[in-house]
Amino acid sequence: MDDTPDFRFEVSARAYVAVPLALYAGVAGLAVGATAADPVLRQERWWVGALAVGVPAALLALGAWYGPAAVRGGVYRAEVRGGRVRVDSPSRRVFGPGFEVGVGEIDRLVERVSYDGPGEYQVRTPAGAFRVDAVCGAGLFDAIRRARPGVPYERRT
Repeated sequence: MDDTPDFRFEVSARAYVAVPLALYAGVAGLAVGATAADPVLRQERWWVGALAVGVPAALLALGAWYGPAAVRGGVYRAEVRGGRVRVDSPSRRVFGPGFEVGVGEIDRLVERVSYDGPGEYQVRTPAGAFRVDAVCGAGLFDAIRRARPGVPYERRT
């Protein structure tokens, strides 16, 4: 019996949340550095005030959102194996809830396309609608559709 999954995706929660935090740190560092280097920007009180308030406020907001996932750690895992779809989530807030359903129990796959980035993915079953993180949504949906070709698929814009 072959126990290899039809699809498997894994990402460390700490690595996942490090990306937006690093991007924020880079942009904030550039803004502060440009202000320190350019005397014209240092003279603009509204700009210095915006940096003095905005940088810490954004850091607090990002910390509140991503902090628990970064501290707790864990692995976000999505897999299709043996006619079942299983998603393990270390953080409900960042990734959505974990779930496990049979491929035959899926009523509909829904993809919401966004013009400015990755869309949203949902697996809908009689038990409810479950969000799948965008980093693996397309691959997971493809694997589900290979395992059950007739599953209804809806793409919304």
